[in-house]
This record gives sequence, C-alpha cells and structure tokens, in this order.
Amino acid sequence: MTKIGQSHQFLSLFRHRFGPMPRTAGWGRSLLGWMGVLCCWASMLGMSVGCSDDPDPNEEMDAGADAQEDEDSETETETETDSEVDTGENEIPPPLPELCDISLLEYPVSGDGDGRSPDIAADGTAMITWAHNDQSGTTGWRLIVAPYDPSVLDHADTDSDVDTDTSPLGDEVIIESTGPKSRQPVVAARSNAFGLAWLDARDDDECDPNNWSSCQRELLFLLVDQMGQPINGPVPVQITNLTTSGGSVVTRPSIVATTTGYLLVWNERSGGSVQVMARALDANGDFVDAAAHQVSEAEGVYETQSPEVAARGTNVVVVWLAKSQYGLHSRALGTNGGPVGAVQEIQSDIWCLDPAIAAGSDGFVVSWSSRPVNDHEVFTMKLNSVGTPVGQRHRITWTTSDVNHSAIAWNEIQSRYGISWQSSLANGSDDPFPSPQVFVSVLDNDGKLASVPVKVSDDPNPGTEMILAADGSGWTAAWQVIGAGRKRVFIGRMKLK
Repeated sequence: MTKIGQSHQFLSLFRHRFGPMPRTAGWGRSLLGWMGVLCCWASMLGMSVGCSDDPDPNEEMDAGADAQEDEDSETETETETDSEVDTGENEIPPPLPELCDISLLEYPVSGDGDGRSPDIAADGTAMITWAHNDQSGTTGWRLIVAPYDPSVLDHADTDSDVDTDTSPLGDEVIIESTGPKSRQPVVAARSNAFGLAWLDARDDDECDPNNWSSCQRELLFLLVDQMGQPINGPVPVQITNLTTSGGSVVTRPSIVATTTGYLLVWNERSGGSVQVMARALDANGDFVDAAAHQVSEAEGVYETQSPEVAARGTNVVVVWLAKSQYGLHSRALGTNGGPVGAVQEIQSDIWCLDPAIAAGSDGFVVSWSSRPVNDHEVFTMKLNSVGTPVGQRHRITWTTSDVNHSAIAWNEIQSRYGISWQSSLANGSDDPFPSPQVFVSVLDNDGKLASVPVKVSDDPNPGTEMILAADGSGWTAAWQVIGAGRKRVFIGRMKLK
C-alpha cells in the first residue's frame, strides 16, 4: 500500500475511533485540540512524546443534554467527571438492513403560542398532551390533551411542509389548573381511559409565574376519557402535599398503566436528599396505599434524578440516575408502588444521562446516553422481569456528536422495540445538520439495533424533550423545538416497510 493510501486508511481509522477533528473556537483551544490529536497519533504509532493518559482536572465537561430550563435546576445540575472508557462495542456502525420507513415527517401540533414537554400514550386510542401558553399574559401555562389517529399519520404526505388533508388530531381539550403554571405532563393509556399527571405550581405569594424555580409544586393526576374529557370531574387528585412534606421540591414525573390502574414515580427533595418516590392509583383514580413509597436509597443532596417506569402484567421496573456513582440503577416494584427486591446497578463506569425504559414480551429494555470517548452516544441493555441486567450492553449510535433524549417503546403488533434520539449527525456520518434532528429506528428483542435509522424531523432549530410511543403498527415521536422566540411541538412517525 502507498504512503498516501496508508495515510487515508489511518485518517479513516482515526475518525471511527476518536471522532472528527476537534471543532473548537479560538486558536488557543484549536492548538490544544490538535496537540491532543498528535498525542493520540503518536500513541497509536508506538512513539512516546510526553502525552499523558490522565485527564485534565480543569477540563470543562459537557453536560451532554439540553438544560431543562429553570424548572429542573434544583435537582438536575450535571457535573460529570472526565471519563474515557472502552465500551467494547464496535467503533463503526454495523451493516444493517433498511427496515424503517417514514410515514410522517415533522407535523406541527401545538398551533399558536408556545408548546412544550409533549408526551404520548396509546392503547387502541392514541392521546398526545403538552404544556401550552397562548402568550396572552393572562392564562399562563396550561395542559392540552388531544386524541390523534395513527392511521391518518400513516397516510400523510412525507414532504417537509406536510399539510395533511385530514388533521390527525381530534378536538383539543384544555385541562384547567388552579396554579399559574402547569408543566411536564405525562400520560399513560388503559383500554378505556388515560391517566394524566403533571407538575402544578402552587398559587401563593412566593410564586412568580415568570420564574418556575420560585414556585412550590404539586404533582397532580386526572383521569380522562378517549376524547380527553375528565371522567371524575375537572378537579385533579393531588399526589404530593408540599405543606406536610416540609416544602419539598417535586420534579420529573413518569407514569405507567398497570393491571390494577396507574403508577406514578417522581423525584422528591425533602430534607437533605433527593429520592425516587412512587404511588399507585386504581382504575378509578383512587389511592391504593395511604402514602407514597420511597424507591431509591440515596444519601446526600441531589443523589437521584430522571426516574422512568415501565410495566407489563404485574412486573413493574423503574430506572433512575444515581449521581454519587455516576450510574444507572433499577428496581422492581409491586403494582402498589412498593419496592420488590434490591436496587440493581445497570451502568457505573461512565456518566449516564436521559434514561428510558420499555416493557417487552419477556422483560424490559433500558436506553440511556453515555460518553464513552468523545461525545455522548445511546446505549441499551436488556433487563429481566425484575429489572436485573441480562446479556450485554448494545451501542445504538455512532455519531461523534452529543446524543441525548433517547426514548423507547415496545410495539406488540411488530414484536419489536422502537427507539428514538436527537443528534446533529446521522450514524457514521461526518456531515452535520444545521441543528440536532430526531432519528427513529427499531431494536430486536434483546435491545440491539436492527435497522438503519430514519430522520423524522427537518427543522433548522434543535429538537429537544423527545418521547416515543407505539400506536397501531408503527411508532410516533413527539418533540419540542425552540426557535424564533417560541416553542413548538411536532410529531413524526415511523413504521416498518
């Protein structure tokens, strides 16, 4: 092979192993970046040039996820350590079939005003919810729920300026709230009803509607029918009580439908620590137990964050981030929310972000983003019915750009998991998009990537706070886009060819 051929082969290997060349601003940082590259080259060639394998303790670390703005700042500041760990996975994307097809590309659902923090659930009927502000200055942030028809999405035009002849959304229903702000709605589907939960700012003298972090928050719950109308009246059930819990702060709710009703998990800061809490409601929206259950066993301040829960039959598993170990944990719960068995460790050698979990035919699959070398990539792992890791960790993305907000959903019809994430690069590509986009693909039953991903967004502004739901024979993703002075909610859809 010629010297030039060896050089091209070396550069190709370098990009696959270490990512693209440093994209830093300013000659000083560029010089430091290229010095690091030269050190890596020298190391690969067996030369010693005084390069150190030890990380610079003063190196600025990327948090790896878009900030949740001020509402999550109390419990979810991220100060990850510098860690470069050999993950053991291939350093280039494996050859994969093209099983996925776009059936809807970037359809706007939030209309006028600001829309944010969407969630989707489906069980026969599909429902989407988001927080909405009409920018009138009088109503603040309220919740919108609306049924949608997956069959309409499957027949929509897939052009970037999609305008379906028939709107996939039914009539929007406004969920009234007593507080000045409603945020972070989550929804779960049963056969004839939906459980809706959200954070609601208490209307008191200390709450500034323009400053979410100044407000005490309650976690509320409401049953709605298949049209989004409240079943038991418009007054929601109060899951938490800040007055009796010592002024705690509640963040990041997650909800799942169970065989007996609904199960909620959330982060709660009370006293000197932040714990994952759980509480169950029956099919009528009544409490199962007299009080919430503590799921995590953390010590110290800001020890847990980002809980997510999934269920199949009577098997319920919750996952969360444990910051003292920089790792990802799981625990099995009963349908009443009480812990079953011990806390399980899924990932501990590198910092994890954005966990998600879905229940399949014979267990669960959890996804998360980690920083193995240069930037965050998405990984998955199979869990058994009680949340214990089985098998190996699977790498899902090879983007050499920060990937986060992964979401995962099991499709019973297809007997596959769907997975989505947000990144500014497609797998294996060196050609970035102007802003991070939403990708969707499918996994096999063990959580391994099974198809070339497809891109379901096409916006010049970044997509964030992305979720995914299986509905009908496909999967629908929803996400928030921030740009041009406002926030908007979009949906995109993927099905198998």
